[in-house]
Amino acid sequence: MSRTRNLRKQFAGKFAVVTGGTQGLGEAAARLFAARGAAGVLVCGRNKARGKAVAKELTKVGCEGVFVEAEQDPVKAPPLQYARIGHADLTRAFTAAGYRIVR
Repeated sequence: MSRTRNLRKQFAGKFAVVTGGTQGLGEAAARLFAARGAAGVLVCGRNKARGKAVAKELTKVGCEGVFVEAEQDPVKAPPLQYARIGHADLTRAFTAAGYRIVR
């Protein structure tokens, strides 16, 4: 079996949370989880329109994509909405979210 074929199944059956997943490095990470077989990715970010679009695109390629606004608690997110988060099925996390200091 080729290395490329193995990578397509690298995250098979796994669930991931990606903060900052609406653009840039976070979006790329979310897409990579999907391309490598993840069963689901919770995309967390501030840009609601972009987050929903990314989640929808992940779902189209066979990975359950769910968007949660950055200020919302991901554990309380909607249906797949990770009834699994907080349990053994959440196996990956990728943090690409920036922050700002308010003075």
